[in-house]
Amino acid sequence: EYELPIVVYNETTFSHHITQIAAFAAGNPQTKIVLTHLGIPHRPNTPPQRGDEVLFQLAKHPSIFVQISGMHMYCPPPYEILVPWIQRLAEVFGAERLLYGSNYPVMNKDTLYGEEIDLLRTGKLGIHPVEDMRRTRRSPDLRVSFQHQH
Repeated sequence: EYELPIVVYNETTFSHHITQIAAFAAGNPQTKIVLTHLGIPHRPNTPPQRGDEVLFQLAKHPSIFVQISGMHMYCPPPYEILVPWIQRLAEVFGAERLLYGSNYPVMNKDTLYGEEIDLLRTGKLGIHPVEDMRRTRRSPDLRVSFQHQH
């Protein structure tokens, strides 16, 4: 009725909740679900692990999106160890179901916000913006869609 998305964050892992998230998505296909922080647990300076791929089971639900956010929690910019994971998310979920989230206001340096936008804009995170990253006249939200980079 209200068309509000559900934003899911879990500091340790989504893998223990895949069944519940999938069941909710199947029973509520009109509700958008956004998994934050690349859908993976916080492990500083460590790339995603093989077990993290359990997340890909959720890709069959078109109402589930993954947020490209919290990258600074894993490694410093330019986030090179995360690029293969981001590209894999684009392959499995479809780049159109990836959303950027600034993680504002918790980054330790304000300059990181601009750095991340530049990394996205230039395709250095393994995905390319399809449309200009600009604010629309009707909405203050930043509208960005991506295409997979081969």
